Amino acid sequence: MLSTERFDNEYSPAKYKEILYSDGINKHPLKIYDPLGTINDFCDSLQSIWDDRVQAKLDEFKIFEFDGRGLLSGKRSRQDRDKIRLLAYCGYSKDGLSCGCAPLVIGNNDTCMSCSCLICKKCDCCFVNCPGYKSRLEIKKLNQKKIPYPIRKVNDRA
Repeated sequence: MLSTERFDNEYSPAKYKEILYSDGINKHPLKIYDPLGTINDFCDSLQSIWDDRVQAKLDEFKIFEFDGRGLLSGKRSRQDRDKIRLLAYCGYSKDGLSCGCAPLVIGNNDTCMSCSCLICKKCDCCFVNCPGYKSRLEIKKLNQKKIPYPIRKVNDRA
Protein backbone atom coordinates (compact mmCIF):
# COMPACT_ATOMS: atom_id res chain seq x y z
CA MET A 1 0.00 0.00 0.00
CA LEU A 2 2.97 2.30 0.60
CA SER A 3 4.09 1.96 -3.00
CA THR A 4 0.79 3.16 -4.47
CA GLU A 5 0.41 6.79 -5.47
CA ARG A 6 -2.70 7.35 -3.39
CA PHE A 7 -3.79 5.71 -0.18
CA ASP A 8 -7.09 3.96 0.13
CA ASN A 9 -8.77 5.56 3.16
CA GLU A 10 -10.44 2.25 3.95
CA TYR A 11 -7.16 0.32 4.07
CA SER A 12 -6.18 -1.11 7.43
CA PRO A 13 -3.59 -3.82 8.15
CA ALA A 14 -5.86 -5.03 10.95
CA LYS A 15 -8.21 -6.32 8.24
CA TYR A 16 -5.63 -9.01 7.43
CA LYS A 17 -6.84 -10.77 10.57
CA GLU A 18 -10.28 -11.24 8.99
CA ILE A 19 -8.63 -13.17 6.17
CA LEU A 20 -6.01 -15.04 8.19
CA TYR A 21 -8.21 -16.02 11.12
CA SER A 22 -11.37 -17.52 9.77
CA ASP A 23 -11.97 -19.13 13.18
CA GLY A 24 -12.19 -15.67 14.81
CA ILE A 25 -10.05 -16.55 17.85
CA ASN A 26 -6.61 -15.48 16.56
CA LYS A 27 -4.97 -18.81 17.36
CA HIS A 28 -4.86 -20.61 14.01
CA PRO A 29 -3.93 -18.35 11.07
CA LEU A 30 -4.94 -20.16 7.90
CA LYS A 31 -5.71 -23.17 10.13
CA ILE A 32 -2.05 -23.42 11.25
CA TYR A 33 -1.31 -23.46 14.97
CA ASP A 34 0.67 -20.37 16.00
CA PRO A 35 1.40 -20.88 19.72
CA LEU A 36 3.48 -17.71 20.06
CA GLY A 37 0.91 -15.54 18.30
CA THR A 38 3.52 -14.27 15.84
CA ILE A 39 1.05 -13.67 13.01
CA ASN A 40 -1.38 -11.82 15.29
CA ASP A 41 1.49 -9.70 16.65
CA PHE A 42 2.64 -9.00 13.10
CA CYS A 43 -0.82 -7.72 12.13
CA ASP A 44 -0.95 -5.55 15.27
CA SER A 45 2.54 -4.19 14.53
CA LEU A 46 1.59 -3.33 10.97
CA GLN A 47 -1.49 -1.50 12.24
CA SER A 48 0.56 0.45 14.82
CA ILE A 49 3.07 1.67 12.27
CA TRP A 50 0.35 2.31 9.68
CA ASP A 51 -1.51 4.56 12.12
CA ASP A 52 1.65 6.68 12.46
CA ARG A 53 2.85 6.35 8.85
CA VAL A 54 2.98 10.12 8.21
CA GLN A 55 5.07 10.97 11.30
CA ALA A 56 7.27 7.92 10.65
CA LYS A 57 7.76 8.95 6.99
CA LEU A 58 7.05 5.34 6.23
CA ASP A 59 6.76 5.98 2.49
CA GLU A 60 10.55 6.60 2.42
CA PHE A 61 11.29 2.98 3.38
CA LYS A 62 11.54 0.21 0.81
CA ILE A 63 12.88 -2.78 2.77
CA PHE A 64 11.34 -4.05 6.00
CA GLU A 65 12.30 -6.70 8.54
CA PHE A 66 9.97 -7.92 11.29
CA ASP A 67 11.27 -9.62 14.39
CA GLY A 68 8.79 -11.96 16.06
CA ARG A 69 9.19 -9.96 19.27
CA GLY A 70 7.30 -7.02 17.72
CA LEU A 71 10.30 -5.10 16.42
CA LEU A 72 10.08 -3.63 12.93
CA SER A 73 13.14 -2.24 11.17
CA GLY A 74 13.58 -0.79 7.72
CA LYS A 75 15.96 0.50 5.10
CA ARG A 76 15.36 3.27 2.62
CA SER A 77 17.32 1.41 -0.06
CA ARG A 78 19.36 -1.74 -0.61
CA GLN A 79 22.51 0.36 -0.38
CA ASP A 80 21.79 1.36 3.24
CA ARG A 81 24.13 -0.52 5.52
CA ASP A 82 22.23 -0.07 8.78
CA LYS A 83 18.62 -0.84 9.51
CA ILE A 84 16.54 1.83 11.21
CA ARG A 85 14.22 0.80 14.04
CA LEU A 86 10.68 1.79 13.03
CA LEU A 87 8.61 0.12 15.72
CA ALA A 88 9.53 -1.24 19.13
CA TYR A 89 8.39 -1.52 22.73
CA CYS A 90 10.10 -0.52 25.94
CA GLY A 91 11.81 -3.51 27.47
CA TYR A 92 13.32 -1.59 30.37
CA SER A 93 13.15 -3.58 33.55
CA LYS A 94 13.88 -2.31 37.04
CA ASP A 95 13.71 -4.84 39.84
CA GLY A 96 11.91 -7.24 37.52
CA LEU A 97 9.17 -4.71 36.67
CA SER A 98 8.97 -3.77 33.02
CA CYS A 99 7.95 -0.32 31.83
CA GLY A 100 6.28 -2.09 28.91
CA CYS A 101 5.35 1.10 27.07
CA ALA A 102 4.25 0.24 23.53
CA PRO A 103 4.31 1.00 20.73
CA LEU A 104 7.42 3.11 20.32
CA VAL A 105 7.24 4.49 16.78
CA ILE A 106 9.83 6.40 14.79
CA GLY A 107 8.60 9.95 14.35
CA ASN A 108 6.70 9.87 17.66
CA ASN A 109 9.63 8.68 19.75
CA ASP A 110 13.16 10.05 19.50
CA THR A 111 15.98 7.84 18.30
CA CYS A 112 19.04 7.50 20.53
CA MET A 113 22.19 8.81 18.86
CA SER A 114 24.32 6.25 20.72
CA CYS A 115 22.53 2.96 20.02
CA SER A 116 19.94 3.88 17.33
CA CYS A 117 17.08 2.44 19.38
CA LEU A 118 13.82 4.28 19.97
CA ILE A 119 13.60 6.17 23.29
CA CYS A 120 10.65 5.52 25.58
CA LYS A 121 8.86 8.75 26.54
CA LYS A 122 7.78 7.23 29.84
CA CYS A 123 11.17 6.16 31.26
CA ASP A 124 13.74 7.59 28.78
CA CYS A 125 15.18 4.13 28.11
CA CYS A 126 16.49 3.06 24.74
CA PHE A 127 18.75 0.16 25.68
CA VAL A 128 19.69 -0.48 29.29
CA ASN A 129 23.46 -0.66 28.73
CA CYS A 130 23.56 2.27 26.30
CA PRO A 131 25.86 5.18 27.24
CA GLY A 132 23.24 7.60 25.90
CA TYR A 133 20.63 6.21 28.26
CA LYS A 134 23.04 6.46 31.20
CA SER A 135 23.80 10.09 30.42
CA ARG A 136 20.07 10.90 30.09
CA LEU A 137 19.57 9.36 33.55
CA GLU A 138 22.36 11.51 35.01
CA ILE A 139 20.88 14.67 33.48
CA LYS A 140 17.46 13.73 34.81
CA LYS A 141 18.90 13.23 38.32
CA LEU A 142 20.63 16.61 38.17
CA ASN A 143 17.44 18.32 37.03
CA GLN A 144 15.44 16.73 39.85
CA LYS A 145 17.75 17.94 42.62
CA LYS A 146 16.24 20.82 44.54
CA ILE A 147 18.30 23.94 45.03
CA PRO A 148 18.09 24.71 48.77
CA TYR A 149 18.28 28.48 48.43
CA PRO A 150 16.83 30.75 45.79
CA ILE A 151 19.37 31.93 43.26
CA ARG A 152 19.81 35.66 43.46
CA LYS A 153 21.53 38.15 41.27
CA VAL A 154 24.77 39.56 42.61
CA ASN A 155 23.24 43.00 42.87
CA ASP A 156 20.17 41.71 44.74
CA ARG A 157 20.61 42.64 48.42
CA ALA A 158 17.10 41.93 49.59
